[in-house]
Amino acid sequence: FHRGELFAAVADMDIFDDMDERFCETPLAAAGNIAGVFADCNLAADALTTLRTNCRKAHLPLAIDAVSLAKSQRLGNDLTGIRLLCLNRDEAMALAGTDRSDQAVAALRRRGAQAVTVGEGRHGVKAGDETGIFTLTMPQTEVANVSGAGDALAGRHAQRAAHEVEIL
Repeated sequence: FHRGELFAAVADMDIFDDMDERFCETPLAAAGNIAGVFADCNLAADALTTLRTNCRKAHLPLAIDAVSLAKSQRLGNDLTGIRLLCLNRDEAMALAGTDRSDQAVAALRRRGAQAVTVGEGRHGVKAGDETGIFTLTMPQTEVANVSGAGDALAGRHAQRAAHEVEIL
């Protein structure tokens, strides 16, 4: 870390080349008694589709983190089978084709995602589920390091979704 910020990171992204649709079938069937599945758009589009289909068949909640603007496109138009979709503002705007986060939440829900969270940094989170669309405000604070903030938000919401607790 450099002055409280992540300075550099290394990841072996080649691992995702082996996580194809066949990979997404086998572990899900062998996972035993699980409460839900959390995935991200580092997976290929076909793998994400397989995962959605298999989670639906197994009646397992599926949470997906968009990861990046480019990778969020792997979700395609049909978001059916996604219990929770976590994105940042740029990813949501691009995927929904709008420049307003509340409209993006509504559009992504119409395309099949049951709940959507759009992280907007210091402006909080725009979120929506079957009860409506609302804003979760960010408390006034001095932020020392934003690394992992989106991951922590997505993880907490995914955990609540897996246990069928009110997500938002």
